[in-house]
Amino acid sequence: MLNFENEIPFDPGYNKNLIIFAQALEEGSYEVVRAKNANQKKFKMRIYMPKFNKALKSTLGFWKGCILWAIFIKYKFPNKDITGNNFLNIKKEDINEYFYEQEFDAVREYIQNYPKMSKMYLGKEISYPSEYLDIIQDYREFLKLNDNFLEVRKTSDLKLNKKYEKEYTIDELNQIGQKIENAIQNGDLSLFLE
Repeated sequence: MLNFENEIPFDPGYNKNLIIFAQALEEGSYEVVRAKNANQKKFKMRIYMPKFNKALKSTLGFWKGCILWAIFIKYKFPNKDITGNNFLNIKKEDINEYFYEQEFDAVREYIQNYPKMSKMYLGKEISYPSEYLDIIQDYREFLKLNDNFLEVRKTSDLKLNKKYEKEYTIDELNQIGQKIENAIQNGDLSLFLE
C-alpha cells in the first residue's frame, strides 16, 4: 500500500506510463495526410486509430489519476510536504495555458467525432462513454483551482473540485490508494477509467 512518512511525491509514478494523446494524434495524422489516395488514407487510419485510442485512454486516465492522487494525499496525509513538483520552479508567465486548452480541445473533439470516424474507417459506429468528456472538464477545473500547481508545496495546498470535496472514510481512501497502486504496478493509466 502507498505509505509515506514525511514527504509525498508529486508524481506517484504516472509520468513514466503516460502516452500523450496530442503527440500520438499529431504523429499519426501526419502519416495519414501523407497518404496519396482515399484507400491509403483509410488503411493508415485503421492502423493509427488503435494507437490514438490507447493514447486517449492513457491521457484521460492520467488526468483522472491526478485528481485521485490529490484526493488520496490531501486526506490520507494532511499537511505533508510534497517533493518533486517541478512546477514550483516555473514562473506564472512561462506557463502556456493555451497549450493546455489546445490539448483539452483536441481530446474533446476526437471523442465527439469518434462515432463518425469509426463508421467511416472501421465500418461501424462506436462511441466513447460520456464520462470521458466529464474527465476533461474535471481536470481543466482542477488545474485552474491549483493555478497549474505553481504554489503546491504541501498536501494541504491542493484544492479539489467541489464534486470531490467531501469527508472520505479510511476505506474509501484505501480503495483510491489501491486503484492508484494497481495502475502504477500494471503501467496502465487507462485502468483509472474502469
